[in-house]
Amino acid sequence: MNPQSIELRDIRYPSEIDWWPMALGWWIVIILAVTLLFVIIFKLYKKYNENRARRAALSWLKSIQNDNIIRSDTKELTKTISTLLRRTMLAYVPRNEVANLVGDRWLDFLDQGLNENYFSQGEGRCLITEPYKDSMSDENIDVEKLLDIVRKRIMLPIKKEGN
Repeated sequence: MNPQSIELRDIRYPSEIDWWPMALGWWIVIILAVTLLFVIIFKLYKKYNENRARRAALSWLKSIQNDNIIRSDTKELTKTISTLLRRTMLAYVPRNEVANLVGDRWLDFLDQGLNENYFSQGEGRCLITEPYKDSMSDENIDVEKLLDIVRKRIMLPIKKEGN
């Protein structure tokens, strides 16, 4: 028999499986992936904003460290550091809990969360005494130690209630 004489048709293969429209399972995977991505981005953004006050305070503290004029005048230094701490703590704790604190209550508040009483019994005590002393006062403070404890206070912020 001659293969040329037989009328055979070509084999018809099934059409390729298209990727579109996608199956329901793929839609679920895509929706879950996009949702997870948004949740991660939202949490990172929230964390970034929570640390905004800390970053600003550390930047201000660094400028104080680099400013020799402020560092040489203990009265001005303690005023500036006290303002820095007050503004930073107002960013972490509601205004009505921080704004009215003065004297030893303010220093006790600053000691919250620290492993030692740096402010109420240590070098930080000068924040409530030094700004009101006579400029000719002969009491010297350890500026480096004071700046170090302020940095510790800023790095370990007091959390807002409810967070």
